[in-house]
Amino acid sequence: MNGSNKTLVEIARVFGVSTVTVSNALNQRKNVSREKAESIRQYAREIGYHPSLMAQSLLKRKTNIIGLCLKSDPSTPWYPYLIKRLQEKMWEKNYFLSIFVAHPGIERVRESLKFFAKLQVDALLIGPMGFAEEYRNLEDTLRLFRKVVAFDTIESLPLDTLKVDAYGAAGTAVDFLRQSGHERIGMIGASRKEIADPDMKSRYQGYVDAL
Repeated sequence: MNGSNKTLVEIARVFGVSTVTVSNALNQRKNVSREKAESIRQYAREIGYHPSLMAQSLLKRKTNIIGLCLKSDPSTPWYPYLIKRLQEKMWEKNYFLSIFVAHPGIERVRESLKFFAKLQVDALLIGPMGFAEEYRNLEDTLRLFRKVVAFDTIESLPLDTLKVDAYGAAGTAVDFLRQSGHERIGMIGASRKEIADPDMKSRYQGYVDAL
């Protein structure tokens, strides 16, 4: 058998000890003599043993993986920068980012969340979904996670949100155009449904107030 495929059971058999003793030695815990522990670690290095990520996760109850579920196509200009910054910050804290592009449809989102739940990610980032009702349709699935943060401007969500300042951005755009000498400024991109929804009209309101 190839050394890289050896398991704790096989290493334990070589040294005539239990798998618990091997695990304690590899993780530098007590209850193993210094000489025995060093011999086990040296042997593990020689055969190229790598502990199972899932096995370590079960012991620590932590995977150091954050799930990111994007509903929209990541070619949207702000997504690449968002993902880059997320990865940089998570790397600093020894976390890893797992991404699932659930486009199109709510059922694709639901399936991606179930996958992340099986992976036992430490937290979930999701969105933007656009409307609170879509989050409510996923409520049962979202309960599978210890921590959920939504990328959305919706105020009434029963979970934490990380919001883009759409109101301020619209005002900044209008101010820039005014300072450039423009006076008749229109807006494309706010549907009647969005304007009628108090949670969604912040971009439009920022535009109106700036005018």
